Amino acid sequence: MCSPQEARAHPRLAKISKSGDTTTTSSSSSLPSWYEPYAKDMLAKAKDVTEEPYQAYSGQRLADFSPDTNTAFGLIRSNANGGAPALDAGINAATGAANYTASQIPGANLQPYLDPYIKNVLDVQKQRATQAFQEQQAGRDANAVNAGAFGGDRRFVADSLAQRDLNQQLQGIDASGLSNAFNNATQLFQNDETNRRAAAELGISAASTLGQLGQTRNDILNQQAEALSGVGSKIQQRQQAGLDLAYKDFQDQRAYPTQQLSLYSQLLAGSPVQSNTTTSTTGPAPDWLSQLIGAGTSIAGLAGLFGG
Repeated sequence: MCSPQEARAHPRLAKISKSGDTTTTSSSSSLPSWYEPYAKDMLAKAKDVTEEPYQAYSGQRLADFSPDTNTAFGLIRSNANGGAPALDAGINAATGAANYTASQIPGANLQPYLDPYIKNVLDVQKQRATQAFQEQQAGRDANAVNAGAFGGDRRFVADSLAQRDLNQQLQGIDASGLSNAFNNATQLFQNDETNRRAAAELGISAASTLGQLGQTRNDILNQQAEALSGVGSKIQQRQQAGLDLAYKDFQDQRAYPTQQLSLYSQLLAGSPVQSNTTTSTTGPAPDWLSQLIGAGTSIAGLAGLFGG
């Protein structure tokens, strides 16, 4: 660089010297040569993964009801819609038995219990009594003749007494026969009432039994349906496990590229990489005139030193 005095003395030298006063420094960083291909490869793979379209699962997700389960549903539905016939029959029987009212003999119709042949029996008995009366009349007539009272008052009295006895006997036959018939009819009627009451009690007991049997039948049918449903549920659970496994496999396969890319990125991120930094500095151009003057001064000094 020339001095100010020299610059004033030589303006051209000053112009040349100022043109090279600027200094520029620049730096640049780059990945190691061995690392750069892997980084570019990872970016390319990431681009491919992100551009891959969504892949929907086309398989079945839920298992269908097994045939055993459907059969169990049908049994339960049929049992529910079928009602309880045995229970209904028991209720009807119990209702009929509960409506039973014992009949009283006064006012009861005993005609069905009377012997339909009682009149014939009584008629035969009265006919025999009348026949006996007539047979005895001949004896009375003979006695009256022998006594000389035939046609007299004694005969009349005797015949009147005999007729009275006949009438009483006939009345007794009717009264005794009808009384016995009535007693027999009332006894038969009472026997029927006892049987009807026993039948009502038996009906109530049978109704209770029918109801219990009907309920037991329904319970058994439901238990059978539940057992069959349990078998069907086990089959359905196994089928569902297979469907879940297939869906998980699909998810794993779909996520595999992303998982591999993530592992790739982690491996690269964990590598000990230091970037290469290059720095360059550009200084001012050399001041050749000052160097020449300096060199001349140095030569002159050397010449003076040696006496030149």
